Amino acid sequence: MHPAGRLHSLSRGLPFYLFYSLVIVLFAFLFVSILPRRIALIAIFTAILNHYFGASTWLCYHWNFGPGGAFIYGIILSVILVLWVFSTASKASPEKPLSHEPDASYEGSSVKP
Repeated sequence: MHPAGRLHSLSRGLPFYLFYSLVIVLFAFLFVSILPRRIALIAIFTAILNHYFGASTWLCYHWNFGPGGAFIYGIILSVILVLWVFSTASKASPEKPLSHEPDASYEGSSVKP
């Protein structure tokens, strides 16, 4: 066995790997929870981009998808991040839900009430 293989958590079995992954996720969550918002965002996006690089390299070389695999994975990841981070449904107030109709009280509006 390669010496570095002993350090990898998956080589020790699935239960150890799942426990190790859970500990890492909990630590990361607690870490970004105590940081100031801007630094926490930097830490979160650093982790996301590092994992993107690792996964896209794996798709490109291990699965032989080439640069197209990394590109498609980047599109999928970008769509998920934009939908998750910039969701507008939670920002709508119950008194005035979001609508696509212009506000009739706006002076420049061409829509007559």
